[in-house]
Amino acid sequence: MRQDDDADGPILPKPLAEHAEEEGHYVDIHTIDNPHFTDYSHYQSVGEGLASTATLDEDGRIVVSFDLQKKLPDLHEDHAPEVDEFAVDTEAWKTRNVPKLSIVIMIVGSRGDVQPYVALGKRLLQDGHRVRIATHDTFRKFVRSAGLEFHNIGGDPQQLMSYMVKNPGLIPGIESMTNGDIGRKRDMLREMINGCWRACYEPDDETGQAFAPDVIISNPPAFGHVHCAEALGIPLQLSFSALMLICRFAC
Repeated sequence: MRQDDDADGPILPKPLAEHAEEEGHYVDIHTIDNPHFTDYSHYQSVGEGLASTATLDEDGRIVVSFDLQKKLPDLHEDHAPEVDEFAVDTEAWKTRNVPKLSIVIMIVGSRGDVQPYVALGKRLLQDGHRVRIATHDTFRKFVRSAGLEFHNIGGDPQQLMSYMVKNPGLIPGIESMTNGDIGRKRDMLREMINGCWRACYEPDDETGQAFAPDVIISNPPAFGHVHCAEALGIPLQLSFSALMLICRFAC
């Protein structure tokens, strides 16, 4: 740790600073027997209305906790001005006067991730659009049975879920670092990203019908979505199918 007052970072208590001058510019505070040990993996802030803590776990996760000590007042109805959206047609959808589009929906995840997009695809199909679901081959039969086109992007959702369970944080665990999990995950990501790109131009693998998307819909873990949209110069609509809790207060 730096000991001069002008340096960035924490300033050690005076006894530690004096000891640091004897040993050099840096000091390992874990090796010093003193009552002033600072835990730099834990941060706490306490105020009259809110107390908060942030802790860095050993697996790399950052756990943030809030203790709301006072009920916050409701926001006034005019707390923020209305925002005008652009390029939104509020009338055309009522008359069905919408151009027919070719849409590719990219999904990485489990059955629970795929199913909501299958429902969306069926509705788009009813409105006359052409819909291709690009996801793992495990869901081929499920997608085809809904009357939608399917494209296999590769990847194994079971292996993906297993990796996430073993490595819930930002930093992979020792087991994954030593047993080859990271290398296999990189290979799978490469396969899926390339699969998303192929989903934008390869013909249907059953009918042979050519395909070129006008728009991409995707969940965030598909990764390749933004690159494909940028390369093709077409719109991208990102969405997440998980249920979200909306807080009424500005916490």
